[in-house]
Amino acid sequence: MSKSKLQKPAAKKPTGNVVRKKPMLVEKSMMVAVADIKFATDNPRLFHHGNNLSQKQLHEILYDEEDVPTLKKQILVDGLDVYEEPYLRKIGAKHWVVVEGSRRIRAWLSIIDDINSGKTTGVKASELRTMRCKIIRSTATEADVRKFLASEHIAKKKDWSAPNKGLLIFLMIDVDGETYRSVADDLAMTAPGVERLYKAYRMTETYCQLKGGKYNGAFSYFDEFLKKPILVKQAQSDPGFMDWLMDLIHEDKLVEHKDIRKLAVLFDPNEDATCQKLALDELNKPQAKFRKAYQLFVDSSPKGSVEVFENAARLVDGITIEQFNNLLDRALLKPAMDKLAKSLSNARKLMNSATATAGASAI
Repeated sequence: MSKSKLQKPAAKKPTGNVVRKKPMLVEKSMMVAVADIKFATDNPRLFHHGNNLSQKQLHEILYDEEDVPTLKKQILVDGLDVYEEPYLRKIGAKHWVVVEGSRRIRAWLSIIDDINSGKTTGVKASELRTMRCKIIRSTATEADVRKFLASEHIAKKKDWSAPNKGLLIFLMIDVDGETYRSVADDLAMTAPGVERLYKAYRMTETYCQLKGGKYNGAFSYFDEFLKKPILVKQAQSDPGFMDWLMDLIHEDKLVEHKDIRKLAVLFDPNEDATCQKLALDELNKPQAKFRKAYQLFVDSSPKGSVEVFENAARLVDGITIEQFNNLLDRALLKPAMDKLAKSLSNARKLMNSATATAGASAI
């Protein structure tokens, strides 16, 4: 047998695309001393408080802005084990910096403070000196971290709130050089949806710099604003509109972000202009509230009575079987329902009368 026949055949080179797995972002989970954990000093969500914040300042700001008191109560009832482990990166020889999970860590530290001061009993502070955290590999870039967090909290079921999504998308685009389309592809979103969250973040950034206030609280207003083409068009045609809108938010004339939806009605060209002006004049008064101004529009608008009946129908439709079962005095139910039926009958008579009067006037 010849020598050539004894040689092993050369290995075939793989054809097509070769899939190369990226290294895992988290290299391990481990117990970390909470005293060694630091908060990031460049957190964009805290930009309106200035740069180079001290750890003491960060502790105070996070406690207030991240609703830590509520989370503390949840942890004391449920335990920290029900929450996902915070993500940390090593800094220096001993310390760790929080990548994700600042609220959980701040709440944990506050619980320890309460134990030491005697406000909380039943558990020893020594039992809380360490917490299990996920450790990010040292070679990971900031872009790697952001893309991972986005995939976890936007593309998957561990859904973040809109403010958190807006912040992360802003960083991916402005810092990491991504585009609306590339972010959308990574996160299973639409490009317009990514663009809206990005722009809402930029508007919130401007608002916080001009007016101050909490990022989380303000973001929802601008996110809702961008969902209303009528308001976006109004802002494009009126250079002072955004300043006016920011004043409404800053002066607490708007109670919640849902008020933005109704605000759009006051600029809808298909609505009654006289009623819109009546409402806007009221809204521009000092100490005015949007709810009152909008009610003036409803009361004077030809559509006002329609909304009243629609709201009443929603209230009746919202009654649950549990509410009927929990009724203590069943004898009161029938007279109340009879009264409701009578009110509806009277409303029908008024409507018929108004229709007849309008018809006679037209002759």
